[in-house]
Amino acid sequence: MDRMQRIYKLHRIISSRRHPVPRTVLEQELECSRATIKRIIKALAP
Repeated sequence: MDRMQRIYKLHRIISSRRHPVPRTVLEQELECSRATIKRIIKALAP
C-alpha cells in the first residue's frame, strides 16, 4: 500500500467512527508501523 492509499484509508477509518481508534487497530488496518502512522497523521495536519 502506498502513502496516498494509507492517507485515504486512515481518513476513512477516523471519519467513520465516533470514538478514538486505538493505535493497534490502525497498525492492523493500515498494515504499517507506529512510526508510519505518525508520519501519515502529520501529513494530514494543517
